[in-house]
Amino acid sequence: MKNSVRLLFFVIGITFFGSCSVSHVNNKLIIGSWKYDKIGPFISNSKNAKTKTDSLSEEQSLNEFKKGYQNAGKDQKRALKETMYSGFLFNDDKTAVISFGQKDIHTVWKMNSKGNNIVMKDTATLKKYVIHIVSVDSITLRTESEVLQGKLQRSFKKQK
Repeated sequence: MKNSVRLLFFVIGITFFGSCSVSHVNNKLIIGSWKYDKIGPFISNSKNAKTKTDSLSEEQSLNEFKKGYQNAGKDQKRALKETMYSGFLFNDDKTAVISFGQKDIHTVWKMNSKGNNIVMKDTATLKKYVIHIVSVDSITLRTESEVLQGKLQRSFKKQK
């Protein structure tokens, strides 16, 4: 009888802890190599601008972003250039590489339970990077970042 009770508690415990560690479907979708594809839309925080520029073309969206960029300080411009054309490599073992042109940053990553944010921590400097996921499927990853006077969305294509 005691063994049956112990077995029952063991099974309940395994089921409970197993259900707590269920990951979001986006965890599997992001595994692989992603390369920058395009920019846009830029969503301005300016009171004079449209509230959302989804209707703008990629070129118009980039021009809106450049207006804010021209008014940015030196450090902001450098940071934006670094993040503008990047790529990602997400591995099953929760390691990742962020590519900024010729510079690679090795990180560990974790996705939140809703599947809409990825926190990456640089293994060398412990600096954190947060990626907000707008949408992801087997081909395209859309992210959104807070930049200067608004939010900037970027698309990445999965590499084979």
